[in-house]
Amino acid sequence: MPLPEYRLIGPPKRYRDGRGKPAKFYAQKFRLLRDPPRRIRSISLQTSDGTAARRRAVAYVEQRIQEIILEADPHARTLASGIHAALVEYIDDLIAQGNTRRQASLVQRRIERVLAEAKITEYSQLDAVTSVKAIASLQAKGEFSTTTTANRYREGLRAWSRWMKRHGRWPTNVLEEMSKFKGDSNTSRRRAILSDGQFSKLLEATKRRPPIRNLSGTSRFWLYLVASQTGLRAQELNSLSPSSFHLESLPAFVQVDCTVSKRRTLDRIELRADFAKLLVSWLNGKPRHERLWGGSRSWWYKAASVLREDLKAAGIPCEVHTPDGPALVDFHSFRAYRVTQAILSGANSRVVLATVRLSTESLLDRYAKIPQSEITACTEAIPLPRM
Repeated sequence: MPLPEYRLIGPPKRYRDGRGKPAKFYAQKFRLLRDPPRRIRSISLQTSDGTAARRRAVAYVEQRIQEIILEADPHARTLASGIHAALVEYIDDLIAQGNTRRQASLVQRRIERVLAEAKITEYSQLDAVTSVKAIASLQAKGEFSTTTTANRYREGLRAWSRWMKRHGRWPTNVLEEMSKFKGDSNTSRRRAILSDGQFSKLLEATKRRPPIRNLSGTSRFWLYLVASQTGLRAQELNSLSPSSFHLESLPAFVQVDCTVSKRRTLDRIELRADFAKLLVSWLNGKPRHERLWGGSRSWWYKAASVLREDLKAAGIPCEVHTPDGPALVDFHSFRAYRVTQAILSGANSRVVLATVRLSTESLLDRYAKIPQSEITACTEAIPLPRM
């Protein structure tokens, strides 16, 4: 690192402290020529030997000047600390903003795999072309298989590059022009939903079933019913207690805390009036601040296997064959069921987005599972021209 011009001021001396006594160690005064004339700096030479102090003076002063440069120039600090130190700083900032450690660790792991594949050791070596080649190489080696995952690697890298530019760690966003990967962007898992008849059959069978993962059949009955009526995710449902339900309000709603909601906001989901009356009878007598499904610490992590057992007992297949290939019914299918029912209600798309807590209309295409009967009915409703 090139050093700015500087000048030593006199030989090393033992300067006096505030009480007038000589300091224990020798110190060297110096001045950077770019500083104002009256700005005098000093550095302790950490020795009480005058000969050693004179020998150390230049080396210690230049070391202190390098520290001054790093303190004043974040770009130089990034180069000096290394690319992995900059990445750790970014991950720590993600966690401080409210992202879970699991999410931040996933982003860090993806970025580190790209850096290792491209053999990048300094941030100055990072660019869009090198990153694209590294992600393509990881996909060719079988690290992942879908274009969607490749684009998630890209999104993680671009977010890090934007953060470096925004917070002054680097003068430019080096990955701003990094283009998306082309190909089939469908998720690897195709999801199906239950029909109304199958859903009723599931609820009837579940109520009579034995406990699974410390959740009784009645608890799972209400779990599936609340999931289908609110569209809440498994971990959001796991956080609910009777105090989360505000059934005396007009309209009634259930509230999800911002620390649990995927959107990191305080969410309120409205409930149907008749469904709210059913909940009143179920919640009556339950401890107000005790989690409704808190008997098992990890049911939400294994929610798909819990549902699979109940589907098997009800005689409902978990895998559905569609024109696009096999599709699975899992716990997240309840959210897709809720989105589909909201779309079939005929409401405006913006109203549907607000109801089911989605940010963009493209997500509606991912969640909506329109039944074939509805498509056929729509086809038959389109009139032929007069002939």
